[in-house]
Amino acid sequence: MRSPKLQCRADSEAAAPACGTLYGHSVLVPSDQRGSSMDLLCRRRSFGTEVRELSALLLSLEEALFLQSELHVLDVRTQSTVHTSDTFFLKCCELVREFPSRYLAYRHYRLQGWTVCPDSLKFGADFLLYDGRPDEVHADYALILATECLQWKDVVMASRLAQLVAKELLLVATNPSSTAEAKLAEFLASTTPVLEFATRPWRRHLS
Repeated sequence: MRSPKLQCRADSEAAAPACGTLYGHSVLVPSDQRGSSMDLLCRRRSFGTEVRELSALLLSLEEALFLQSELHVLDVRTQSTVHTSDTFFLKCCELVREFPSRYLAYRHYRLQGWTVCPDSLKFGADFLLYDGRPDEVHADYALILATECLQWKDVVMASRLAQLVAKELLLVATNPSSTAEAKLAEFLASTTPVLEFATRPWRRHLS
């Protein structure tokens, strides 16, 4: 992996946060609920997927929490409740068992300057890492999380699939602390650093 880039906090501007609604395992932000600063940020840093039929931006839970807690450009609500970063974090943990590990990895690479794409299931990965905008460059890495349920055969399959699409497989291990009644800042502060392993196919030497 390369050295970290400038953190993307510098891209955010002081403006009223946009308003998004929790929709299943995603957050939906209607076009009339987000300002020009968030539109510019999402286009420049490639957050979310534009859904033209709904005239809205569809964000993953990781993207939404990052935009709320790190860049302060988004508020998330469920029905009549407006979530703080802490309550939204706990809600995400309720919805997705592996969310603490997923968010640690997502945040880690976003803060290094990578564009992190959660929509990567067709590549057999948890995330794709781009050194630029996904519509301009190909992903450098296919990232999978080393969770308790991960088996070695899953790593082998993911490695072979990554080779087929000209990507390097990145195996990432996190050790999240307990999230029970935890505040997001406390959770991040008490968690050990992310460990990463770039895997490459072994080739037998023919003499």
